[in-house]
This record gives sequence, C-alpha cells and structure tokens, in this order.
Amino acid sequence: MNLPHSHLPGIASLTPREEQVLQWISQGKTNGEIGIILGISGLTVKKHVEHLFTKLGVDNRVSLAMIQNSQSSTTPKNTPNGV
Repeated sequence: MNLPHSHLPGIASLTPREEQVLQWISQGKTNGEIGIILGISGLTVKKHVEHLFTKLGVDNRVSLAMIQNSQSSTTPKNTPNGV
C-alpha cells in the first residue's frame, strides 16, 4: 500500500505495519481479526492502533478509517497481503 505522504501530517511517519493495520481498520476489522490476518497478537495490533491514534492525531477507529479512505481515493485500492 502506498499512501501519499504529503496529504496528511503524520502519514509519512507510519511504519509499513501501521499502514497495514490502518488498511484493515478501514475495512472494519477488529484487533483480533487483524492479528489473525497479519499473524500477530491482538495486543500487538492494539499497540499499533495506539500509535496510529497518536501519529494521526485522532482518538477513534472511525477517524482512522476516514483518513485511510480519503488517502485511498487518491491511489489505487490494494488489499493488504492479497487477502
């Protein structure tokens, strides 16, 4: 997934894993579901979500999804890991 980094402050600082988590959040997945998909624990996903909140300056998953969806509208949509 390639997010245009100039569109939103904080996007440029996301790690590849945080970008994956953000993509799955925008698709309505829970932390547990994301953990299964990515092969990591739900607690690790929770930590990534906390980092996303901080880096993107939001405090809920709906805001994260809105950010992802606004970014995706400017780039081709990709499903993480081909899932």
